[in-house]
Amino acid sequence: MVKLDKCLTVACMDNSIHGFLSKEKKIFSLYMPCSIMTIELLQQKYSQQLKALLVGLSNGDIRLYNDKHLIYTIKGEVIGGIMGRRI
Repeated sequence: MVKLDKCLTVACMDNSIHGFLSKEKKIFSLYMPCSIMTIELLQQKYSQQLKALLVGLSNGDIRLYNDKHLIYTIKGEVIGGIMGRRI
């Protein structure tokens, strides 16, 4: 589960990602080709211009999404994600 601006993004066990507004309205759904290993928010620390969603898949792909639009795919190996807040 990741909060991206006013959208709450949830990864589900059926290989899908759903985006919800604060009023519990679903605004988008993304369907992945394989199971989701990790989901993480990518943002620049001192700038509000770059906010994107990183999704690590079990086939080794790392996908970068801006809202529901796929920006880039990296072929590699997914080991894990970072959880919590870094200071």
